[in-house]
Amino acid sequence: MQNELLESLRRTVAPTDPRIAASLYTLGCIYARSGQADRAITMIGEALRRGFTPLAAKLDQDPDLASLKADPRLRSLERYRQTDAGKH
Repeated sequence: MQNELLESLRRTVAPTDPRIAASLYTLGCIYARSGQADRAITMIGEALRRGFTPLAAKLDQDPDLASLKADPRLRSLERYRQTDAGKH
């Protein structure tokens, strides 16, 4: 089902549309909540690269990402977010 959602998103939203970053983050949260860590990290990383700013002060404070809290890749994404490279 998530693959269908992602494909639908890709077909209906232009790659430069700012809403795509938020949608990618949401998909990352869905993947995290369903135990699909690799997909979650991929979606969250892409969302951050596209300029998404999560509401949580830190990624590990987002309750939707609780399953990823111990994942070193989440910490890497947080470091990316805190650097100039992660700020758009």
